[in-house]
Amino acid sequence: MRRARGRSRPLYARREPRAHALDYLRGLLADLPRKNCWTMTGHAGKTRACGLQRLSGQAVWGEDAALDVVRHFAVRHLHCRAHLGRKHVATIVRVLG
Repeated sequence: MRRARGRSRPLYARREPRAHALDYLRGLLADLPRKNCWTMTGHAGKTRACGLQRLSGQAVWGEDAALDVVRHFAVRHLHCRAHLGRKHVATIVRVLG
């Protein structure tokens, strides 16, 4: 999670959206029966979901920078797996928007 925090720094201009993004990521990775803003807010130990809701609808963040972070993560992890004996790896990324 420390690495995710470091990589998310350049994506958001303000500290609050960065914190909400990490709460959102923790919620996605958690073993929750349902994954929505309310359940992830509870998992983060908070009582109001407005921060996560604002993150998904109104927060200003660097989309191109986010794609770079995801691309770097995928290439790094696929490269490591390729060296572990897997000879053929293919990744298809389709950016919608």
